Amino acid sequence: MVYNQTYFNQGQIYDTKNGKHSFRHFTLKDGYKVGMFQGERGDKPELDFIIKFLPPGIKGRTRTPKHIHWVVDLLLKMEHYKQEVFDVVCYYRNFYDIAVPFKNVPERDNYTPKTYIQVSGRHPELEHKGTYSLEYVCLLLELFTLCEKQSPRENKMFKSLLDTLIDYSKGLKDFYQVINASSPGY
Repeated sequence: MVYNQTYFNQGQIYDTKNGKHSFRHFTLKDGYKVGMFQGERGDKPELDFIIKFLPPGIKGRTRTPKHIHWVVDLLLKMEHYKQEVFDVVCYYRNFYDIAVPFKNVPERDNYTPKTYIQVSGRHPELEHKGTYSLEYVCLLLELFTLCEKQSPRENKMFKSLLDTLIDYSKGLKDFYQVINASSPGY
């Protein structure tokens, strides 16, 4: 695959806005690259990380995935595959409960995702042109879980968002509540 050399060079993804490069990245089947970049938040900022992705192509550039994007993607898929999306979201909500934060920088820097390939492979019917690949969404869910687990804060926005999606699937929340839950500051 070909990538914009401004953002992918010498085997690393670059974020030109802050001059940082990924310390780890993963290449998905559709060519998307998802990178982990050094963050600076929380009680242990040395373990914090930021997720950015780079689509293939000479015009691709690094972007930070927004919760609203993958949430709307799942809502669209839920229209025809409610049970399948529910299964994926429940899997990651359970993963959230058992996930353990990184203990040190080498553990974080050498992390190999454990779930995204097997979970995305269970539901090929969720792959549609014009939507995110399920592999991409599952990788984001796994990494967002680990990132949020780094912080001991009481307010867990990502965990709450997963719970809201589950409630939506059960008819307990409406579309607007899901969109609000995916917005910053919820």
